[in-house]
Amino acid sequence: MDLKRLKDKFEEKDIEWRVQSAGRNSNGEWALVLAYVTNRAIMDRLDDVCGPSNWYNEYEKGPDGGVICGLYIRCFREEEDKWDRWVVKWDGAENTDIESVKGGLSNSMKRAGVQWGIGRYLYDLPVMWAKVSDRGKNKAKFKDRDGSEHWFKWDPPDLPNEFLPGPRNENGTDLEDAVKRTRQFLDDHKAVIGADVTDSWSLDLDTATDIDRVRDIFKQAKRAVKDYELAQLKDNIVKTFDGEVVEQDIF
Repeated sequence: MDLKRLKDKFEEKDIEWRVQSAGRNSNGEWALVLAYVTNRAIMDRLDDVCGPSNWYNEYEKGPDGGVICGLYIRCFREEEDKWDRWVVKWDGAENTDIESVKGGLSNSMKRAGVQWGIGRYLYDLPVMWAKVSDRGKNKAKFKDRDGSEHWFKWDPPDLPNEFLPGPRNENGTDLEDAVKRTRQFLDDHKAVIGADVTDSWSLDLDTATDIDRVRDIFKQAKRAVKDYELAQLKDNIVKTFDGEVVEQDIF
């Protein structure tokens, strides 16, 4: 059982999206969205990596409402040379507005999965905007400045290639492919990351023999780009026609 495989990326079909905030400006409606791994994909990953009999979950009421989920995985006990040590990691979520109890159970398991590394890489996504159009398959709403509700339709954005699973071999992720993807990302964002830092990381990639080092470089680069994009978003926050800020949460 290789628990590191829990952190592997998911196919795009296994990702779902939720609107975090939305509003309207002179260009129309906008929506900032967040990505999550579906509950079914999490269960499939646990079955594949651990085996169906080597994991289980349980739920308890949250301290302030909602629900918390404990995700148990059977791990190796070195002193006994046996796979009989159950390790649990907990996390929780509030009940949702739609199918509140079911939504709370599902969301708490997703968060418990992140504690084990499942889908954690999605936290490194850059700012992602929904594709808002009248032909969108999803619906959401926000409140205008006068308090009235406004509905709009949207579709999820496309995941960047670096957040999709790459080629595999019998030993796991292909080191050569990981280096290639990371180098391309550094070249594409050199102006943001900085020439000196980019050149230093590129030299490290030239001699990299450990994929964990490549992943570390990529993660640091993604963080630098994300911090820059969030700073830009803050500086250019969406405004209404009379100049008042509009940054509405979804209701």
